[in-house]
Amino acid sequence: MMKIVNLLLVIFLFNLIAVSVSAQLTKGSTWLGGSANYSSNVSEAPFSSRTKTQSFNISPAIGKVVKPGLVTGIEFLYSSAKEERNNPSYENKNKFYGAGIFARKYIETFKKLYLFGHAGLGGGINRANTSNNFPGVTESNGWQAGVSLYPGISYALSSKVFLEAAFINLFMVNYSSTKTKIQNDVYKNSNFSASVNFNNASNFGLGIRFILPGGSSKKTN
Repeated sequence: MMKIVNLLLVIFLFNLIAVSVSAQLTKGSTWLGGSANYSSNVSEAPFSSRTKTQSFNISPAIGKVVKPGLVTGIEFLYSSAKEERNNPSYENKNKFYGAGIFARKYIETFKKLYLFGHAGLGGGINRANTSNNFPGVTESNGWQAGVSLYPGISYALSSKVFLEAAFINLFMVNYSSTKTKIQNDVYKNSNFSASVNFNNASNFGLGIRFILPGGSSKKTN
């Protein structure tokens, strides 16, 4: 059932390009968004190692309304993850630094209710370091670049605050290259992937966007 609903949403989204946009998304306004989260977990059981994991990521974004309902902008991503185990000794650290550009089209379907399509192009570099009893220290460095496209729904709580729900990275094309060093040996790996994912619940996300008025406040049809 969810597959059908998601597919209908995508079709509906791209068949409504001619619908007018309300005054909240006027040319010259500034669009602000992003997310941040932190998690920490410790697990321990008899006759097994104690495992501690921590993760943090932040992804601010800023855009400009270049036409009524059309936002273009830039976004950044930083993420960090760490896992530790004490028996046997093991530690893994991962960091990712990324940036990209995006375009987002809002289409008003009912009063204060919008559908939107989001297209993004971005990339970044990752650094990983693993330390354990054998083979010792492993270092991994790489980069990745990709294109993503997804639909969503937005509701204007006020002229400056939008509440949104989206099927994040519903369509993705990604290329990555990684070089791993284990002692004196170096291994290289590259990967290309393209996906359309309607099943993964983790792709569904909620967020809040802020609109700072600018330019003309006249409604455009």
